[in-house]
Amino acid sequence: MGVQERREREKEYRKNQILSAAEKLFLTYGYENVTMDGIAKECELSKGTLYLYYKSKEELFYTLVIKGMDILINMFRESIKNEDDLINKLRNIGKTYLDFYYKYPGYFKILNYMGDHKNFNRDNVFELEKELTLKNKELWSIDVELLEEGKKRGIFKKDFDSFEFSLMIWAASNGLINLLDHLKSNANLLKDMDFEDYPFLKINFENTIYNLWERLISSILEKPDINLITNENKKES
Repeated sequence: MGVQERREREKEYRKNQILSAAEKLFLTYGYENVTMDGIAKECELSKGTLYLYYKSKEELFYTLVIKGMDILINMFRESIKNEDDLINKLRNIGKTYLDFYYKYPGYFKILNYMGDHKNFNRDNVFELEKELTLKNKELWSIDVELLEEGKKRGIFKKDFDSFEFSLMIWAASNGLINLLDHLKSNANLLKDMDFEDYPFLKINFENTIYNLWERLISSILEKPDINLITNENKKES
């Protein structure tokens, strides 16, 4: 290995080390309560060294968001590339979003924590914000292109807005997954609660998320066909 290659690998290692420390602190204490001093201490580097790689806390946060977006986009594209059936492609995207939550819970929370933008110093992240806008467009286009293709082929109705539908299905999925995450985080507190008083505790959230996609997809089909996963048959699915 040459000197230049070794330096590049060391640089990449250091950047990932700093990102990992920043991710941990953002998720533990919240964006507003994290400082560059705290991040430097967490990854056992001097603050000066930290600034060699990242100019600000905003830059670190946006870099994490973009990295999470890249992972999600790649997972979505991978989930549909070998699938020919258009409806199954949409189903795969729904299942993949849940997989993303399970495999990358930190990035899921970071993407959902884009939070208090009014406190960001935009001067520090102008270029990253442009890159993030492009990533958002790329992410949304995956669903929208499938929906538009379905309209052209007569699989889907033509009287709905593809972007609006994509936004609706994302928001509903996100709400269910965040509720699932809340229940998992509070499992010890909830274990002694009475299912009769809190019936949602016995819901299989994975199946509920799949059923959400089935219902929404069915609502736009020219010939509706729905295949719900119930709690009774969940062991067979």
